[in-house]
Amino acid sequence: YPSPQVTVFEIHPGIRTRYQLNDHSLVWASLSRAMRVPSRAEHDAVFGLQVIDAGPPPTIATVVGNPDFDAEQLVAWELGYRSAPSDQLMYDIALFYNEYDHLQTLEPAGLGTLPTPFPSVAALITPDNQLHGETYGLEIAARWGITPKLAVIGTYSYLEMALHASASTLDPRPEINEE
Repeated sequence: YPSPQVTVFEIHPGIRTRYQLNDHSLVWASLSRAMRVPSRAEHDAVFGLQVIDAGPPPTIATVVGNPDFDAEQLVAWELGYRSAPSDQLMYDIALFYNEYDHLQTLEPAGLGTLPTPFPSVAALITPDNQLHGETYGLEIAARWGITPKLAVIGTYSYLEMALHASASTLDPRPEINEE
């Protein structure tokens, strides 16, 4: 297998802003981009996963790297409100929306042979970028200082995830991470 061109540098820009509404509260917003660079294994590994037919000859599900596997991408949007109406009470509410692109699927890649001491058939599986999706939700946090040494802190998080496979994917369960 040829050695892949591995991405070693990605730009992850972000911008944040806030506006002080008054002495006790502010609104803030952010926009960020992040990438997950493929591992060396995703580009050029070869390894048997499991025997799927004892044969003879045995057939082994085999993962092979994909030199064309791209970095997974994220664009994250956040908007929040923070208030401390008194020395004893503080709360924060944040809304978020994340867009994901080029997420990994595992695609069948035909049949091959494995360099093993016995004859075997390899059912090849390779990573590809045929999934995209969104997550969105909110986070709420509050702190109530009952005394200078005792406080009650509460948080709540809500998350929705929606993943969408490309029409051309052959991955039988591309949205498995959504479950």
